[in-house]
Amino acid sequence: MKEASKSEKEKSIPLRGGLYLSDFQELEEMIKKSISSILMNAQCTNSDYFLCGIYISKMVAKTAENPPESFYAIDHLKKIDSMEDYWNWQAAGDVSFLSCAFFPERFNHGFMTYKDCVSIGVGSYANFYSKSLKEIGYLMSIHYEKMAEITRKALLSPF
Repeated sequence: MKEASKSEKEKSIPLRGGLYLSDFQELEEMIKKSISSILMNAQCTNSDYFLCGIYISKMVAKTAENPPESFYAIDHLKKIDSMEDYWNWQAAGDVSFLSCAFFPERFNHGFMTYKDCVSIGVGSYANFYSKSLKEIGYLMSIHYEKMAEITRKALLSPF
């Protein structure tokens, strides 16, 4: 019995207060609800924000389940080998966004500022949109900073 409990805990996602999530879909739903709640309370009812919130919740869950090779945007940008290669633009935007949303304090030390990371993220999502014509690239590029702030609040709020 202890072994089964231990293996379940190893597969789980740790949360505050010793709580664990059992799967990544549950994490996605919790983040989506938290972001939606913050958007409603702030009266940001434009559908753009909710589409970004859905994208962000999926991105966070996907990243938690299957972390990227690198959390540095430049590593994804260096992989771009053709005009049609838009996935690496998206990956660069995603890792930049995660850095801005989860770890804004990391920019207090080092050579890159928070504004630099925002610029890389916005530019990456804009290029992702221009290469793929996927609307979420455009939406994330224009709502990047606001959504990073909202995501940060969502992660700090009690689930």
